[in-house]
Amino acid sequence: MVEAKYDGVGGLWRAIEGSYDAIILDIMLPGRSGFSVCGELRDAGVWTPILKFAELDWLIFSDRSPLPWNELWIALIYPIVWIMVVLIRGATDGWVPYPFFNPAQGYGVVALYALTIAVATIVFAATICAVSRSRPSAARR
Repeated sequence: MVEAKYDGVGGLWRAIEGSYDAIILDIMLPGRSGFSVCGELRDAGVWTPILKFAELDWLIFSDRSPLPWNELWIALIYPIVWIMVVLIRGATDGWVPYPFFNPAQGYGVVALYALTIAVATIVFAATICAVSRSRPSAARR
């Protein structure tokens, strides 16, 4: 069954009340943003997989400029901050939520995992950059 709602309020209500295999969600809904809807669904205990329409739109339509290679480093900001917060919290609380960041294994192992996460992030970001360049875009027509 496919059901469509065209505003954030109706979509949120229907997603909470109904039972769905997946939800396709636009982030720019009238009445309530897709980000707000997603957060409220999680708060309500709805764990249905959500595909945000922005990603689908980006993959299907080619009216975007290709992503610049010289801004690839921006993808590292979140994982670096995340790793720092986890390690600082582990040092202050004595507890680390991820076993691969446990300093009891040795800081060499922790550094190796951090490096692996950084490399995986760059590879993923480079793949997205390459995909953005492999399709014809409006900027190159």
